[in-house]
Amino acid sequence: MSTDRRMVAMATAGLVACGALSVPVVASQAAPDGALPSMATAAPDKATPRRLLLSADGPRRVVADNHVRFTGHTPKGRKMTVALQRRKATSQGPWRTIATRTAAGEFRMRALMPQGRHAFRLSAPAPGPDLRSGGVTLRGAEAPFTALTMPQQQDSQQVLDAIANADQSVQIVVYQLGAQDILAALQQAKKRLAANDPKQPVIRIMTNNQWYSQPKSASNYAYVSKMAKALGVGSNGVSDDGVVQFNYTANNFSLTHQKTILIDTRRPDGSAYSSADQLPDSAQ
Repeated sequence: MSTDRRMVAMATAGLVACGALSVPVVASQAAPDGALPSMATAAPDKATPRRLLLSADGPRRVVADNHVRFTGHTPKGRKMTVALQRRKATSQGPWRTIATRTAAGEFRMRALMPQGRHAFRLSAPAPGPDLRSGGVTLRGAEAPFTALTMPQQQDSQQVLDAIANADQSVQIVVYQLGAQDILAALQQAKKRLAANDPKQPVIRIMTNNQWYSQPKSASNYAYVSKMAKALGVGSNGVSDDGVVQFNYTANNFSLTHQKTILIDTRRPDGSAYSSADQLPDSAQ
């Protein structure tokens, strides 16, 4: 077995009675002499398992609310209905069934991973005591985003503050403009970003260009014109200082029903980053 794909084997001795633990992880060092061998060295079909087996496909630390995938195996390839169960790893509370599957032999399941450390196992009814696999513990890391419920004032202010305090760029794609307070935030952003002397526009706004309702269309055009004028944007769609650019979206599709704001995802001079890993910490 190669030393860069080893198993967590310390806990397996206590789990043999109720199942087998098989979770591949990347180790930073080779295992010491005398360490228990990986239980994955023998393929399940060759090991002729008498218990349910469960292993995690992929890393043991994942983003919360993402799907995690598991590989399971039934005893001797026997067809049975199995339940994927979960509980907090630090709790001795009851296991909660989160998915079921009827399978024979090797099969795969997936489930959403909540934040925190959680243990997963397989369980299936059998004559006598239920069959159960050993536990697989995974950690759900905090998601790299915050969900905001709009237009509650507190959440709205977070968006306005992000625009007003941008250090490098503001990019907005929105179905319809009409919020009066966003203009003040963009005016403040323009003052900040003009100090960077950008060579390309760093405040870029796109809004939908056609509607099924003419009254809505007229009101949007009126507000966009008002906002563009307040930001110094001329008939060519760009402000005199080159900081702000307005565009309507193309008419070759019906609606641009998008609502996206990107902060600091372009360089201070207005040029694009070549890859996401170059983005500054202020990007959001």
